[in-house]
Amino acid sequence: QGQIADILQARGQLDAALALHTERLPVAQAMQDLESLAHIRFSMASVRLERGDLAQGGPAVQTIYAEAEEAYQLACQLGRPDFVGHFGCLWSQLLAMQGQPQAAHQVLNEAEAAFNLLGVQERLAEIQALRQRIPSA
Repeated sequence: QGQIADILQARGQLDAALALHTERLPVAQAMQDLESLAHIRFSMASVRLERGDLAQGGPAVQTIYAEAEEAYQLACQLGRPDFVGHFGCLWSQLLAMQGQPQAAHQVLNEAEAAFNLLGVQERLAEIQALRQRIPSA
């Protein structure tokens, strides 16, 4: 279902993708499958952002922040550098939007270390671009 949801998202069928991720969530929670939970939470936040939910403000914004934060925290807990790097890029931007540039830069440092460990050079350029867009504390 996760792969199907990712395909739906890539095709622009965002509501259907979010519905599938939402359907998967209780199963992953019941199984205490932290990897799946991290991926689901990140995917849900990503879909909501792509749908434009951030512009709604209020509870929609808080939902996105909570999902992205949980995904990132789970990635760190799991010690998955691929998740830390990928999820950290999103979480750092959301932290910056919340007026937390110092925390955003710390997350970017962790994402950079993860991508260095993985040898993913193209993502390092993305980190540098993000770092330049986020003001220093």
